[in-house]
Amino acid sequence: MRYKVDDIIDGRYKVLGLLGQGGHGMVYRAEDLQLEAPVAIKTLHNDIASEPGFKTRMQREARAMGTLSGTSAVQIYAFNKAEDGVMYIVRSSSRGATWSSTSDRSRPTAACSRSPRCSS
Repeated sequence: MRYKVDDIIDGRYKVLGLLGQGGHGMVYRAEDLQLEAPVAIKTLHNDIASEPGFKTRMQREARAMGTLSGTSAVQIYAFNKAEDGVMYIVRSSSRGATWSSTSDRSRPTAACSRSPRCSS
């Protein structure tokens, strides 16, 4: 399912726009209405979510990112299946960062290499 601006996911997350999409899903800029905070939401396409291997991979990604709290990695707030059946991960929003650049810290991104805040 593709969400539109102003759609509400699980009664909590208001979609503000699409950040990107790929073969497995989409990433949205959103607002957590309970925390009144910006978040990013990664959704998994329904046809892929029905495959056990991809569901497991998304769960593993959420757990791995969740164990990095207290580091420079983004914070994971939720891993869930929405009422409409869409699986999603909610994480803290990093302005200018992509989902892949913040979930895979093993390689520097072009944006990071130009930023004085990204020191090795």
